[in-house]
Amino acid sequence: MRRKPGSNIRGATLIEILVVCGIAGIVGSLVVALCRPMLSASQAEHASLQEIQTMDSTLYRMQRDARQSDPNGIFVCTGAGGALNCSPASNLAIPTNVSCLAMLTARPNGTGGAAWDSSGRPAWVGFSVYWLTADQSGTNTLMSGFGAANVPTGVNPGVLNSDVVAAVNQAMTSANAETVALGIKNLQSMVDVTSDRVVLRLAGQNQSGGSTAELSVEGDAYARN
Repeated sequence: MRRKPGSNIRGATLIEILVVCGIAGIVGSLVVALCRPMLSASQAEHASLQEIQTMDSTLYRMQRDARQSDPNGIFVCTGAGGALNCSPASNLAIPTNVSCLAMLTARPNGTGGAAWDSSGRPAWVGFSVYWLTADQSGTNTLMSGFGAANVPTGVNPGVLNSDVVAAVNQAMTSANAETVALGIKNLQSMVDVTSDRVVLRLAGQNQSGGSTAELSVEGDAYARN
């Protein structure tokens, strides 16, 4: 039987297409293999950058509140509701893990500028409260809120423990409570009243595209009131 003239050409063309497809598949696999490390590096870099931005802005915010507070008006608390217990952060000899930090503030509702009395002293209106709540990833979410309190003005303001407890509970249950940062592993603090120094330490982690970045930041703030 005699073959048609074009049959060999079509057969050769099909083989060439298959060869080209095979080569293209190999090249594609090589490109993917070569690019994967670069993609992983990019994801890791992105996770690190996000974590640096988060931790830096969070530490700055807490330091700002500490600077505008009074060293005798900073408290650490544990528990919640009727089981809430607060004590002066100056009782801590070294930076210690805390789940809640309450800082006396003269900023109404914890926002805007500070209020002052006729003698030029801060007109204390309550507490800026920061607390940790456990998340689904084994870390914590850092929350913030304002709790009102009647605190007398003057040097070394006398703060009743009951006022701190009431303010912290108010902040924690407020509808205006704010999410400050995600992925916080721990918060540490202490106050040295001899130098008005407030120590703040934060450790956290961030996940992006399968990459995890961990970062710890620390800074001292000096309560100037």
